[in-house]
Amino acid sequence: MKFKLTLNSNEPVVGDVFYTVPTTEEIRKAEKIVIDLCNERITEVYKESGQEVQRIVRDCLNNEIEKMCATETAYYFLILKEIAELSQEEGYPIITHGNLPGSIISYLLGITGYEPLSVGVENYVPEPIWGTDINITIPDFTVGIAQQIRPLIHERLDAKYSDVACVNDIFKQIPLIDVKTCEILGTLSKETGKQPLISDFNSAVYNHVARNFNQRKSMSNLNNQNFFVTRDEFFKNLVCHNVPADVALDIVKKGVRSTGAKREKYIKTLDEYNVPEYIKNYFSDVTHLWVSADCVGRLLHKCYMAWYHENFPTEFEMLNQLKNE
Repeated sequence: MKFKLTLNSNEPVVGDVFYTVPTTEEIRKAEKIVIDLCNERITEVYKESGQEVQRIVRDCLNNEIEKMCATETAYYFLILKEIAELSQEEGYPIITHGNLPGSIISYLLGITGYEPLSVGVENYVPEPIWGTDINITIPDFTVGIAQQIRPLIHERLDAKYSDVACVNDIFKQIPLIDVKTCEILGTLSKETGKQPLISDFNSAVYNHVARNFNQRKSMSNLNNQNFFVTRDEFFKNLVCHNVPADVALDIVKKGVRSTGAKREKYIKTLDEYNVPEYIKNYFSDVTHLWVSADCVGRLLHKCYMAWYHENFPTEFEMLNQLKNE
């Protein structure tokens, strides 16, 4: 397998990683590796949770694995796992964008620290990360990194996968974005010898950041005083009002960005499924919706920055001054 990293260009700085497509046999091997790693991690993470909780978690994982195999994306996960481990070894965090951090595979492989099941497995409702059972799509594999680890990525990946057979001259792409916050958090960690943990935040902050976006709400209590914070919440509400999953996903991904005649067509679709008037009014106004897991990741990084600012103000201010010079 061969890897290429494109040169950094305009802001925001992007230098994507490309890799040659492995053979079908290698793809099947990669899928087995991901499955084995995830099952091993489930046993470790949820060993105190009881058999019923483990069963629910495995059902969620198996559903994702089925879609991962259908989209042949196992190597995406394995490559990002290596980049995440490399970043951690060098003392820098990464941040996953889009819907990828909502994947339980990403959590079990250590690509993200955000646990999709943090709301509690008994209340877990899968987000449309992989589209729907009828129309399966590939998650957004965009990842933000500290620029300091970029020169090390090629060497790490080449050492790990250079012996993998591949289909020559065909490349797949994983977007890597240089993120200043990742660089600053890593530098503060080195300067202070400390790293923030979610337990460092009081319960109010934790509940807001790590739970609020995934909180399961009673659909019967929603009215015109409520609004939908994220794409996933709006999607779940549409489905609960008998809108088919494929139709609901199209509305929250494409419909909210539509204008003119296309917008009117989506409104007619909502009429066809007899959704409440307040949902149609909301849809008429909304133009963009964030993914829940993406929001949580960004907010956690802001909380980590605030933690350093509060606990290590001298180092925080010195670093800011150096970055601004």
